[in-house]
Amino acid sequence: MTFGNAKSIDLLAYTPETEKSFTVQVKSVRKRNAFPITHAKVQAKQVYVFVILNKPGVAVQYFVVPCPILASEPELFTKWFIDPKFPGIPGAALESFADGWKIFSD
Repeated sequence: MTFGNAKSIDLLAYTPETEKSFTVQVKSVRKRNAFPITHAKVQAKQVYVFVILNKPGVAVQYFVVPCPILASEPELFTKWFIDPKFPGIPGAALESFADGWKIFSD
């Protein structure tokens, strides 16, 4: 389910097997670049899905990051994540979270 202009939720996901629901924030870029996001605005109970759309013919890349890691370990995502002038997370800092969809089934 999508929420259009909901303030901080892009998707609401539900896994029937575990009876868990998730609020999901999606951040996307057209090519491998930094995702504009600041540590100060990370929502405590969301899952963040970062998407690199890539050029036509190149597979879309997904990086699924649980909020507890994003919120409590900002250093994993480089100094730019907490930069006050131009905060963001470079795509390379998300490699260990590639296709981490398992979070929705645990």
